[in-house]
Amino acid sequence: HPLHTENSFLSAQRSELYRLPGSTEEEVEQATFDLGDQLGETLSEAISETVSIESEASTEMEVVKEKENRWRRVRTSMQPYLDIANLWIAAVDGFAIDHLHYRMLALSSVKPLQLSTEQRREARELKASIHDNLEERLRYLQPFHWELEFPEVFYQLDGRSFPAATRGFDAILGNPPYISTHTSSEELWRRAVESRFGYLEDLYVHFSDLGFRLLRNGGVFGFMVSAVRRGPVEGFYSVAKVIATGVNDIFHTSVRRTYAIALLAVQESIRRKVLVAFAVFVVAMLFAGWFLDV
Repeated sequence: HPLHTENSFLSAQRSELYRLPGSTEEEVEQATFDLGDQLGETLSEAISETVSIESEASTEMEVVKEKENRWRRVRTSMQPYLDIANLWIAAVDGFAIDHLHYRMLALSSVKPLQLSTEQRREARELKASIHDNLEERLRYLQPFHWELEFPEVFYQLDGRSFPAATRGFDAILGNPPYISTHTSSEELWRRAVESRFGYLEDLYVHFSDLGFRLLRNGGVFGFMVSAVRRGPVEGFYSVAKVIATGVNDIFHTSVRRTYAIALLAVQESIRRKVLVAFAVFVVAMLFAGWFLDV
């Protein structure tokens, strides 16, 4: 997969796209629509092509270039759904659009024949009229739709969703940014993040929460988190609050598998003579938190 720099907090799920955020039951009943079959077929094709690309060794420059072209074609096939998901996230942030117009834009992108000639014309005019404001909104929101960007992680080859027990990433590793709510107070994406999570906290809390949401049952989760950022008491409380969201996964984790991975990591660290240096680095970073207020 190519690298992305979008906001990983702001993501729409496939099951949410049929209904605009904030729309009433009456609005939904009056303008129902479903992307299911068409999106399922597109996901199936994207997954098959992704698996094929990843299974081929990149041994020559010509192969790499051909892979890039194939990735672009996959991206092109997914783009209409990414555009719909972007509009959905913009609506979460307060972008002015009603459910009827949202439905019309969505269908015009992926199922235009379900609209009359007049409706398709209206959809083109509406898309042109909101284009600049929508693009300005998306420039600071920068959504990243996990299910559409990594369909092979969440969907089977036939486009159907994996069962809940097997859905998600096998492993999630990272070093989340330690940016407080005070430091990020001027960021324009804060309202959308609070709406999606139901709360607003320091960013490393959101990253940890998101990590557990994206992890499959029994998956491996590894984040560097601060235990003494503002002292041991508050540090313990902050870490415990994050870990509590993933307690259920602990009971599905293979002890033998975890031990094997940990042992391999330690052996490799000893072989490369970096274990001591890493320990010193971790201790220095933890206690540096006493002198930082971010």
